[in-house]
Amino acid sequence: MGLWNFYFIAKLYLAGIGKLQPLWWLNLLFAIALLVPFGDRRLRVVRNLVAVVIGIALLYFELGEPAFSMAAAHLPQQHALALIVRIVPLSTLVALATLFVAYYVVSRWVRVTTFVLISLFAILVWQGFSALTAQASSNVDSARACPPASPGRSEPAVNPQGE
Repeated sequence: MGLWNFYFIAKLYLAGIGKLQPLWWLNLLFAIALLVPFGDRRLRVVRNLVAVVIGIALLYFELGEPAFSMAAAHLPQQHALALIVRIVPLSTLVALATLFVAYYVVSRWVRVTTFVLISLFAILVWQGFSALTAQASSNVDSARACPPASPGRSEPAVNPQGE
């Protein structure tokens, strides 16, 4: 996957610090699609161009920021840099640059793709497990709130006067 590994590592970092609300199942599907080998060079180029568009669109959607065109229409041109800094603070850019250097060094000796795919899959399973436990917990809480049924009477009570 090459540099796409860094894309997913950066998403893991941004999600960890709360700057991103990723859809992990889409990211896992995207990573798996990037693993499909193509023998023809032209197909690889087309896949990479399509992947860049999908990657940018997915990242933009997960950031949850308002449209740049809407924000830029309300701000003068001098404030474009301030808009970028508001979306991505300098400390985050420094951390991502450090992460890239670390990725570059580690990728020389370690197959990073394996760890990235394991991380994406583990987060997806973890979120699914968390959702199941939250659902089970809410079911237990709602069961505690309901009064127990009266034993021996399974049919609804009928008014003896017929009203």
